Amino acid sequence: MDHFVSFPDSLHRRRLILSIQAFFTFGLACFTGSLFDSYGHKPLIIGGTVSLVLGFCMLSLCTQYYQFFLVHASLIAWGSNLL
Repeated sequence: MDHFVSFPDSLHRRRLILSIQAFFTFGLACFTGSLFDSYGHKPLIIGGTVSLVLGFCMLSLCTQYYQFFLVHASLIAWGSNLL
């Protein structure tokens, strides 16, 4: 519980992280559509599930602001996009 209290977090940082995640999630959709057409749904759903699970596992290990930013902007956004 001390980790959550001692981590400096503010509202504008959370908004920035989530807005970048939404940008990458919906911004990658134009590329994901052609991947679904080329390879079908099954491999991309498996990849998205693995990416989301790995992203949430890495999220539990984050201690710095940039780590939260990287996990949300890469693994979680890509996994959400594939699903």
